[in-house]
Amino acid sequence: MTTIKRIIFTLICIGAIYIIYDSIQHIRAEISHRNGFLKQVQGYPHIANKDYQKAVDLMPWETHYRLQLAKSYEATSKKWPSEYIKYINLAIKEYEILIAFDTINPWFTARLGLIYYELSKKYPDNPNHIKTALKYTKQATENDKKNPLFTMHYGHLLYNQQQFEDAKKYYCLEMDKYFQMCQEYPNHRQKR
Repeated sequence: MTTIKRIIFTLICIGAIYIIYDSIQHIRAEISHRNGFLKQVQGYPHIANKDYQKAVDLMPWETHYRLQLAKSYEATSKKWPSEYIKYINLAIKEYEILIAFDTINPWFTARLGLIYYELSKKYPDNPNHIKTALKYTKQATENDKKNPLFTMHYGHLLYNQQQFEDAKKYYCLEMDKYFQMCQEYPNHRQKR
């Protein structure tokens, strides 16, 4: 009987140690995330990247940490134009990981579409950027058909590409959603 008690006691100790270790990892990840946030707010996204990366390394399944890392890479690319390509590619990689992790989240695809749209304006000689931007913005629209923001972004992108008939269709869809919402919630439109 004592051997069974020792085995049970050992298993309980191992379980308790694992729970304590796991809790410490969560705390370390949150501290790294908060340090990154503070550095980014202070205007140091380059330094914030390291803290955000540490949080992602500790908890790679936590999409919020990865999203903050991607946004920090974007901010770094804007603050240091000489390293724009390096950091925008790192941001794209993080968004692609987020999309692979959550394929129906429209915000990740919309953000990636906007990044490629900015790349198409910055580097107009590369037609792949605008094609990729259109692909991701359309995917965001299809992933959340009830959100007029995605429809409007896609329509605006089509309009900028002088695809007026397609743009008109998406702008009309956006207006139809707005009018339908006003009928469902009549107090939504406030008198001015």
